[in-house]
Amino acid sequence: MIPVDKKLLERYHQGKCNEAEAHAVKRWLESSDAGCTYPAHGDMDALQRRSWIMMKSRISYEQVLVEKRRKRRNFLVAGMTAIMAITLFLWFPQSNPEWKIVQSPDGERKQLTLEDGTEVWLNSGSTLKYPEHFGEDKRNVFLEGEAYFRVAHNRKKPFNISSERSTVEVLGTEFNLKAYKEEAFESVVVSRGKVRFSDKRNGKSVVLEQNERGILDRNAIAPEKETVRGDRYGRWKDNILVFDDTTLGELSAILKRWYGIRVDIEGDGLMGLRYTGEFEQPRLQEVVHSLCFAMELTYTYNNRVLTLYKNRPE
Repeated sequence: MIPVDKKLLERYHQGKCNEAEAHAVKRWLESSDAGCTYPAHGDMDALQRRSWIMMKSRISYEQVLVEKRRKRRNFLVAGMTAIMAITLFLWFPQSNPEWKIVQSPDGERKQLTLEDGTEVWLNSGSTLKYPEHFGEDKRNVFLEGEAYFRVAHNRKKPFNISSERSTVEVLGTEFNLKAYKEEAFESVVVSRGKVRFSDKRNGKSVVLEQNERGILDRNAIAPEKETVRGDRYGRWKDNILVFDDTTLGELSAILKRWYGIRVDIEGDGLMGLRYTGEFEQPRLQEVVHSLCFAMELTYTYNNRVLTLYKNRPE
């Protein structure tokens, strides 16, 4: 029987395992007990020391100043809520019967096609508002949450997406827009084409092309951009979960929406731990076993509540 350790898990997530190795990892992930985080074989102290050296390039134990940032953001909430209400009133008058609302609750994902042929994939915990019929010179929609857009090309009718803090203007392209109200930033990742990503507060913007990501932080004065692998950011629409140096705090929010569960993290300094991994058609047990093994955590799962610990509670 092939032993499962951190090195093998790393190769598994990178797609470098042979058939026998991949089968061994899948069997371990599916059969491990709820409280188990390490294989019950070998000298675990030595294994952990060796494995950690191999994994440290992928899992970075960084401490994030979560509390400090949260305090700085709180005073903006009331003002942003008012702006959101005004935006909704101006963009989407409630008396207009032609506006439609599609919601994708936690634990679900939806796909729809708009009147112009634009395809939209809605991630968990997201809402899209759009007209039954677009106007003669523009195509306006509103998003709260995360969606992947494949916009039908029409140079005469730009496609505009408005969220709480930003707008995205396109002619014809593919991109992923993430704009959850409860998160500190909004982002756009372009897979193909070009978009303009703007801050609604001051109109400042950046132009993004293929494999570029625009980020708008609550406290920033303008959007910023960086180079990324654009194909990794929309894979959730194909039922693939991708974590790329993701903090445990961010990861817990993703799991909450993806599986429709509550996630509690017990212990100081855990929110900033980082994890990298990829899962196709992921089962909750498989994801949790892998991240706990990599981060040396334990967990319990009862009544749809997942609790993560640095050390198992007494």
